[in-house]
Amino acid sequence: MRDGYSDSAEGALWTAVRILEESAALERRLSAEAVSRADTLTADRFSYVATSREEQAGMIREMLMAKRNSQEKPTRLRRTIIAALENPYEKEQAAAKKTSFGS
Repeated sequence: MRDGYSDSAEGALWTAVRILEESAALERRLSAEAVSRADTLTADRFSYVATSREEQAGMIREMLMAKRNSQEKPTRLRRTIIAALENPYEKEQAAAKKTSFGS
């Protein structure tokens, strides 16, 4: 079951990468159109959003690619992303067990 869940989560993350990249490409096209209209304020906004989405896609891609190479030493970024994606209920249950044994 855990492997199936892991595969589903990985598939969802690859979908997120594609969506973020497609969105960034659209933002780049909109930025170019705004530049052609001499609307630099709008162009800058679209460019900023595109850059942000490219960075987000890159972070997720890095994590997914690192998973494929289990020999690789986990980066700080990878550990942060993995921690953010972990089930928050598992963390709460582990913390509750620690406090109940310590009481």
